[in-house]
Amino acid sequence: MIGAPYHSDVALGPLPTAAKWLQADDGKHLRGVAWAGPKAGTVFLFTGRTEYAEKYGDVVAEFAKRGLACVTCDWRGQGLSERFPHHYQIGEVDDFSDYQKDVQAMLAFAKAQNLPKPFYALGHSLGGGILLRALHNGFPAHKALFSSPMWGIQVPPILNAVSRVIIACYRGLGIEKRIAPGRSLENYVERQPFKGNALTNDFHEYHLLRRQVMSHPELGLGGPSLNWVDLALTECDELQNATPPAYDCLTIYAGGDQIVSNTAIEKILSRWQSATGVCIPGAEHEILMEERTMRQTVWSKIDDFLDVQPAKGPKRSKAAA
Repeated sequence: MIGAPYHSDVALGPLPTAAKWLQADDGKHLRGVAWAGPKAGTVFLFTGRTEYAEKYGDVVAEFAKRGLACVTCDWRGQGLSERFPHHYQIGEVDDFSDYQKDVQAMLAFAKAQNLPKPFYALGHSLGGGILLRALHNGFPAHKALFSSPMWGIQVPPILNAVSRVIIACYRGLGIEKRIAPGRSLENYVERQPFKGNALTNDFHEYHLLRRQVMSHPELGLGGPSLNWVDLALTECDELQNATPPAYDCLTIYAGGDQIVSNTAIEKILSRWQSATGVCIPGAEHEILMEERTMRQTVWSKIDDFLDVQPAKGPKRSKAAA
């Protein structure tokens, strides 16, 4: 495995012990990042659409305080992993099952780094959908955590009701890999001021997201293609109709979420016997980057679920905050 870059200047938390280029079974090149050291277990971070390893530095620091190592990879088509040739800034995937190839590459990377068991998993947004599918496929997690999981999507009004018709027309014309109507090639945080944003109520957290993609534009990603939207809607439908897997899970979701569907989350949780759901009133989509009191509630729930306690750790880096 060849060394890969990691932008510590905009990432909170500890430096990774390994950042490597991985290769999925189909040849796609991915960036894997691991934070070893703690011995109580390892958390696999299943990140959201448009995301990258640096965004989770603070989450890694919190898990480190609890004795847990972490590992992640940038999904194909985003972060520093291999992008698709038709346009670098359009979110794309050939098939949603391809993300499971990335999951297997991340698992192999974790084993190569000798990261400690038991294995846990945290899936945020798109990563929550990828994680749920991975659990259906037998991913070796002792317990699973979900943050605003993408088990259903709040489709923009321009696509609502007629989305499948629009997608069919685009496919008929052979242009389904163009960006979805109403979406931008710019990363959301680049074009959206803090006021009115759909991610977090915390100004400093939002500023950090903006700094990350503005300091390192190669991390940023714009809107998805029509093809991605079509595949995502189909995947959500299939997850809704599947019998929940036999894992203990904690799902924390945002009362004010404008991106994923809370109705879809609650529908799956209602049929998942070993699942606990917690809704954070007033929170936006990025629950792990919300206001301090909300984050404290989230981490308290995680501590109870994993049966861990945080040790006192260093404060956030002023350079990155």
